[in-house]
Amino acid sequence: MKVSAGRAFDSIWSPDGTEIFYRNDDKIMAVSVAVQEDTLRAQNPRPLFEVKRNAYIGPFGVAPDGNRFLFFRTAGEIKEQSQQPTVVVNWFEELKAKAPIRK
Repeated sequence: MKVSAGRAFDSIWSPDGTEIFYRNDDKIMAVSVAVQEDTLRAQNPRPLFEVKRNAYIGPFGVAPDGNRFLFFRTAGEIKEQSQQPTVVVNWFEELKAKAPIRK
């Protein structure tokens, strides 16, 4: 089934399986999908937001809540914004210390 009327790259399913996200040039698009009578049905694609073409490397990721996206930016993009990447080691241990699980 075709879900895009134009170009579609780096497609990925939403964590809950109700949408397909993909890149169309500078836009991240979403298509709602559902199974009806054993047939996959797709609604019209809708733009979610714009992202600079060639500003990130490879495919993108979607957070489990489906509301946040992860992009790996190119070194040139980081340099342009005068930012240094931050690497957090043992972040899960830090999270457990700051937000312990209550029983």
